[in-house]
Amino acid sequence: MSGIDGTSVEIGPRPREEGERRYGARWRVGARRVLGTLLALNFALVWAAPVIIQGQSFRRGLDRIVRRAYGVVDGSAALRRFAARFVYRRDIHVDYFAAAVLLIISMIVILSALFAWQITFGSLPWWLVALYYFVWVGPGGRGMATAWTLAHREGHLSGGRMYRPWLGERVGNCFENWLGVFYGIVPYSFSTAHILR
Repeated sequence: MSGIDGTSVEIGPRPREEGERRYGARWRVGARRVLGTLLALNFALVWAAPVIIQGQSFRRGLDRIVRRAYGVVDGSAALRRFAARFVYRRDIHVDYFAAAVLLIISMIVILSALFAWQITFGSLPWWLVALYYFVWVGPGGRGMATAWTLAHREGHLSGGRMYRPWLGERVGNCFENWLGVFYGIVPYSFSTAHILR
């Protein structure tokens, strides 16, 4: 391609000369492999047991108890009216309320237990850390799935627009930007990924 003055203009990366080495390519590939291995080990050592055990216990009978308890909370007409009137802007979002309330309660209980133990005894025993991970995952994976689902839904309505103004203006997207941090969600990540036109 020629420029205005007739000189050659290159578009794109400069082609490599024959025999020229790409420095850093091996390093980048090696770094990616090391990172992938570390992430796989992290999952296998820390997260796999709670996910597998919770999933199997849910499939083998816990689902009957959990679904029944959730149905009582979600089916409460008074709770749904409260959510429609005071929490959400649109009635369609009321379906998220029971899951949100149960997730918030479980987070408050387990984090309070962790902080109280740490403050009282100065360290956390392995069984309490394991319990935290089991609560984090939730029955059948419902805990982490709920956190990510709510954060994703809030991302479609950034700036707290999913909630009534009294709540949305003060708290914003609480699962995406506040509580989601405990589930590995980067604040504002879903809002950024769902930029509105």
